Amino acid sequence: MSARLLHAHSTHPAHSLVADSQAIQGAMAIGSQNKSAPYTPPPEAGTPEPTGATGSRGGCVDIPDRPPLAALVGQPHLMLTTSDRPIFWIYVPYSTAEAPSGVLSLQQGGDALYEGEFSLMSTPGVVGIRLPETAPSLVAGQEYDWFIDIHCVAAAGHSSEPESALGSVDGLVQRVNPSDALVNDLSAAQTGLERVAAYGRHHLWYDWVTELAQLRLTTEDNAELKMIWMDVLSDEETVLLEPWSSEPLTGEIIPRSWR
Repeated sequence: MSARLLHAHSTHPAHSLVADSQAIQGAMAIGSQNKSAPYTPPPEAGTPEPTGATGSRGGCVDIPDRPPLAALVGQPHLMLTTSDRPIFWIYVPYSTAEAPSGVLSLQQGGDALYEGEFSLMSTPGVVGIRLPETAPSLVAGQEYDWFIDIHCVAAAGHSSEPESALGSVDGLVQRVNPSDALVNDLSAAQTGLERVAAYGRHHLWYDWVTELAQLRLTTEDNAELKMIWMDVLSDEETVLLEPWSSEPLTGEIIPRSWR
């Protein structure tokens, strides 16, 4: 993982986006299609609305043959985590030549709690932006807003120098205390996929995405893990992130704090 983990530095809002065994397949069937995948939305969740890049603003342009900038969240029921400092997964369609840097911001009730700069990966893909140790811990039972702003290099205007542009994604996150059932499931898990399935059964979207993404990053070219990822992200009864489901995972970034 160390080769894919960047301690970054470099600065804000527009769009919300985001088996191993027969036991997992039986436990994680979702929707009327009864398809196997290790994530289930909570019982009260309704049919998700289609996710798109309609909230994007600024001068960051769409790149031909690549999906738009997006957050791998999208729906109100996909906001839970047990982590005090979660990772926010987004799709960045730009290379570092097209978008060299960004900023992660955390807010609650309009109050800024954290801001940190980061440098982006060299190639387009799905990347995790980790809330660092210098940021305040999320409090269980409370909701937070997060924003990731991407600084793009826009086309040059009347001058010979390229202009700076901005694109942004955002989402909600709520920390919850792990239930006794989750603790037992994680204790009983003997493989990474069983941990993924446990988070999925307990409707913990951020934890599910992070666990599976990290598993994919440490076991490259695993067709089964990629298929699970693609099945859930493209499922019509879960998240509707199909345009981004087949994009490559590029790693994680830790911002450098400056507020």
